[in-house]
Amino acid sequence: MLYINVKKFLSTIVIALLIIQVNQAQNFYKERNPRNTFLSFGVGPSIIYAETGGQYNKLDFDFKPALSFSYAKKINPLINLQATAGLQWIGSGGNPPEEAYNQWIASESALSFSGRAYYLDVMPVMNIIPFSHHMQRNYLNFYGGLGIGVMQINTKRYYTLEENSREYIANFPTAYIPVRAGMSYRIGDYYDLSLEGGMLLTFSDDIDGNQNWNAFNDHLLQIQVVLKKYLATKSPKF
Repeated sequence: MLYINVKKFLSTIVIALLIIQVNQAQNFYKERNPRNTFLSFGVGPSIIYAETGGQYNKLDFDFKPALSFSYAKKINPLINLQATAGLQWIGSGGNPPEEAYNQWIASESALSFSGRAYYLDVMPVMNIIPFSHHMQRNYLNFYGGLGIGVMQINTKRYYTLEENSREYIANFPTAYIPVRAGMSYRIGDYYDLSLEGGMLLTFSDDIDGNQNWNAFNDHLLQIQVVLKKYLATKSPKF
């Protein structure tokens, strides 16, 4: 009886080891194909650099949320090609000095505004530490890039300081240059978590309905936490 129990036990161990080896072989085969495409979702605070956006030298401005969705494909171990669509809430902030209000009123410029910016861009992204296979990437990496994009601005502008000031709708597109850089951390075989900073450098100085007070055009600035998922590659059919 003891001999039979030992035999059954050894047989169970052998079968378990065979199952483990088969699973490992299957996983190895599955991961032979690199995952060269990935999706990302980002969220975080943002500001707009504009005439009525705030007093930036005094750090007196308002943060508003921003969202982004990205799809990217690895071109080579160093470069990914990434398309990003997103939304940023924009509006006036801070407490402009009376001198500024007087000049804006005299030039018939908007005193405040609120709205949203919808954006879409394409950019090459460079990995500081290149990798050819998603299973071989470092736990910590850095990346950055710039590209070209188009933005749709939908805003409401206000030209007086009265509480019931009349709203003026302004909807228009503008081109921009996106600049992004970040630090990514590997949190699994298929996921990265990143802290990313971005600037959307527009070609318009009229997003807020107020021009020529600041030295530059109106620009959007963001800080986002980004979750990236490496997508599975379909196995070839024979």
